[in-house]
Amino acid sequence: MSAHSVNYRLLDQSHSTARVAPLWAFIFELGYFNAMNCGLVPPRECLNSFLKTGRSAEASWEPFEIDTEEYAALEAQLLNPDLSALSKYSMHGWQTFTRDLALDQYDDLAQWQAKAREKHLQAWQRQMARLQHEMVMRAHKG
Repeated sequence: MSAHSVNYRLLDQSHSTARVAPLWAFIFELGYFNAMNCGLVPPRECLNSFLKTGRSAEASWEPFEIDTEEYAALEAQLLNPDLSALSKYSMHGWQTFTRDLALDQYDDLAQWQAKAREKHLQAWQRQMARLQHEMVMRAHKG
């Protein structure tokens, strides 16, 4: 298990909220970043490139990097999250992550994301539409 915790500010149109979460739960909070990746876990070099920026469309944090061991733990937690634990940190437990090792040849984040979208965008959009439909159906039943 990755012990790395992230102090971050979740940005909103009118304000920001300070939060602390384990790294894997923090990644779930980054919906825009995850959408740009079509739900794929990026290779460590690409993820570190992103983490070193200290910002995304919806959050800001102190820039950092993770090592190989932390990445392995993070990947395992993203692919098989503890949804009960995740619910304490994020409302985005509906997100799912996969890994495409064939894309590991790209170590530039922008290039990796472009290749990920080229290869996985249609399948990811179908998955998001299915999840949205399931959420709407549950809301109508409840």
